[in-house]
Amino acid sequence: MVRAARKHGRVVQTGQWQRSDPHWQDAVAFIHSGKLGRIRTVKVWAYMTWKKTLPVQPDGPVPSRGRLRHVARSGQAQAIQPQPVSLQDFRYFWDYAGGLMSDWGVHLLDYALLGMKADLPKAVYTAGGKFAYPGDAMETPDTLLASYVYDEFTISWDHACGIKDGPYGREHGPGIPGRERNTCA
Repeated sequence: MVRAARKHGRVVQTGQWQRSDPHWQDAVAFIHSGKLGRIRTVKVWAYMTWKKTLPVQPDGPVPSRGRLRHVARSGQAQAIQPQPVSLQDFRYFWDYAGGLMSDWGVHLLDYALLGMKADLPKAVYTAGGKFAYPGDAMETPDTLLASYVYDEFTISWDHACGIKDGPYGREHGPGIPGRERNTCA
């Protein structure tokens, strides 16, 4: 992309489109105002009921007119017809994407990072696997927890395919569990 932009004298911008939405800007400004007090943990989640099981199918040669112009777009991936049969399924195969976390997580975690003025964490811990659809064709985890540890707070990511109604009755989003209370002795 960089070479093509230079070659054709174009300006290319990448980024998180949602940062320009006024309601997110207002939410971040409110967090930065300090009115919530000290924030110790931020939870970010995506519980997706629309991801159904993907049947296992044999790989095969790429058709001359591939649906995604597979060979041109696959980079280091093998020149085979990918198992995904829908344009939405690519995200569940390591050769093409990193699963729900690198798809939805990129956007949703960005809100938390922006709100907390966070950069790189001190440590990251993850656990998960294929627990919802263990026998389907998907390679990436359908269930995953990740904790990002900073000096004064944590950010957690939680995704689960096939589960509905996450925190606050929402299937996805960021949230702050509650304000600090000085009730501990």
